[in-house]
Amino acid sequence: MPVSFSLDKQGGYRCMNQLRNTIIALLTILTLSLILVACGENQADTLTEQALSEGAEGTRFSVTTTEGNLVILDPKTIDPDGDEVTLAYEAPVDSKGRWQTKVGDAGTHRVLVTATDTKGASTTEYITIIVNPLKRGPSIDCSDKLAVREGETVTINCAITSGEGDVVVLYDGWMTDATYTTNYEDAGTHTVTVIADDGERVATKDLTIVVSNVNRPPVFPNDFPETMNGEAGDVFAISTAEVYDPDGDDVVITYAAPFDKDGLWASTGKDAGEYRVDVLAFDGSASEKRTVTVIVRPSNTAPVLTTIQDFIVSEGDTITLPLHATDREGDTIFWTIEGWFTTKSYTTGYEDAGEHTVTVTASDGKLSDRQVVHIIVHDSNRPPYFVRQE
Repeated sequence: MPVSFSLDKQGGYRCMNQLRNTIIALLTILTLSLILVACGENQADTLTEQALSEGAEGTRFSVTTTEGNLVILDPKTIDPDGDEVTLAYEAPVDSKGRWQTKVGDAGTHRVLVTATDTKGASTTEYITIIVNPLKRGPSIDCSDKLAVREGETVTINCAITSGEGDVVVLYDGWMTDATYTTNYEDAGTHTVTVIADDGERVATKDLTIVVSNVNRPPVFPNDFPETMNGEAGDVFAISTAEVYDPDGDDVVITYAAPFDKDGLWASTGKDAGEYRVDVLAFDGSASEKRTVTVIVRPSNTAPVLTTIQDFIVSEGDTITLPLHATDREGDTIFWTIEGWFTTKSYTTGYEDAGEHTVTVTASDGKLSDRQVVHIIVHDSNRPPYFVRQE
């Protein structure tokens, strides 16, 4: 901005009513240009005109800026004797008239400026620097990295500081919410961006989520048998065809005795009893076990028929067979009578004298025991009897 002043033509500088106009130029928020005008021969520099606008706190010169900006003070001085003028600034302004403001400097600051000529004459003036608070956006404060294991829950817990007004927090990338429960396919390194938006300014922060692999043990099917039943002499087999590893690892199956490496056992007739057999599935790191109770019944045996004594009777007597047998397995016994008669009891007649046999069989449906019973029937002498004559 131009500055106007007059010269005395009779030689030297003379004050014309202490100079009519002093123009103060405020160039930008960052650069202040001031014009200091002095009069009088070899006098100290003195300001003679009011600033175009009154400064704060009685000072005539002021500059307004915002936290974080660089303030440059560049006052223009005139020495009436034409001497060179040196400027000195009070803190926080440095020797070059610069002050780099920062967050926290908001407020009104009065800075003393001293103008000194080469002959030592000096004058001072206060300049008011008004620093307005920086309009702050939201801030995000949390760890840059989170680590969990597969199956655990990731919780993003950032401290969100609002600059102005309410803040909307969003999540972008691998997660779209503040919490996420990982599954067993999530092993690896992932990135989540936290976004804080107050409607005017947006803050973002990238987080690294590291999910460690968790080895899962092999899995037995839900219908894997808990018990097996059979008879001594049977071949028992435990099937593990449906055992699998959820991570795709190879699974090695081992069986406790008396089963072999293939899960088979050929029992003998002497192996009746109860066995608890452990079946172990191992994937090289983790294992899972099931126990199968194998109940081996004794092999089936035939019923044992109680010996039936031979009969000696006379004609007219009744023969009753004493049917009795035991079965070790407790099976139901079925009876069969064959030969001279086929029922449990038989009453002899007067024509039955002689020797006869009856075969008695006791069966459990599979095996049987039998006995041939000998029966002797003696002749019985009958008395005469009268016959009615016609």
